Amino acid sequence: FETTFFLRQLWTDPRLAYGHVYKKRNLTLGGDIMKQIWKPDTYINNEKSSTVPENQFLLTIDPEGRVVYSQRMTVVASCMMYLRNYPMDTQSCSISFESYGMNNDDLLLSWKADPGDKYKNAVIISDNLTMSQFALDEYHASKETFTYPTGTFTLLKLTFSIRRKKFYYVVQTYIPTILIVILSWVSFWIPRSSPPARVALGITTVLALTTLIFGIQSSMPRVSYVKAIDWFLMVSFLFVFCALIEYPSSTFIKFQAKRITR
Repeated sequence: FETTFFLRQLWTDPRLAYGHVYKKRNLTLGGDIMKQIWKPDTYINNEKSSTVPENQFLLTIDPEGRVVYSQRMTVVASCMMYLRNYPMDTQSCSISFESYGMNNDDLLLSWKADPGDKYKNAVIISDNLTMSQFALDEYHASKETFTYPTGTFTLLKLTFSIRRKKFYYVVQTYIPTILIVILSWVSFWIPRSSPPARVALGITTVLALTTLIFGIQSSMPRVSYVKAIDWFLMVSFLFVFCALIEYPSSTFIKFQAKRITR
């Protein structure tokens, strides 16, 4: 998934304190002077790619040496999705922040919020957030600790619970499929004396549903297990196929019955 956000990091560097000289206002820095100031080597450990636009960052220092470093980022992150209920599914995706080279002895990461509140105030979601395929149900921040051969590191994780919007699939998949199934049942009202009409209708509905299924499958995620929409399409195809073979089956049974009576 792809997301754009503002990452704000706060820390205190006593070397940058200037309160003993000037106390009235914060300093805002930019340009080459930012390269001379120490910054944490925070990275997103589940990212696939990221973009940090030039000149879209801000670094301020207050008289006590407290630093606020803000930057705008666009990140494409990996998310393992469970699609058995697709398209009626709810997914959980996360963004994980971690220090690359400094363990907890040198750098200790933490959300700027009260842990008792589950770090609820650490993340602010825009009221204008919109997604074409999903709706945001909830989100929460957490803090975890991992030990590697190079030391113990803190990982900050932001997890989103997103629910897939269903209207598109209702209009593009479910309604057309149901209508084709109902259309195939019309052959039951066609007189037995009109075999061409019954066979033509059955073959037409089978071909129409087959074409629809291939079109739907080409736009669906490819996984090695059966999804909910696959079961729906298979059962629908079974109904249409049974409606097609009903006429020749009944004709054959009637013909056999006549032979037996003779």
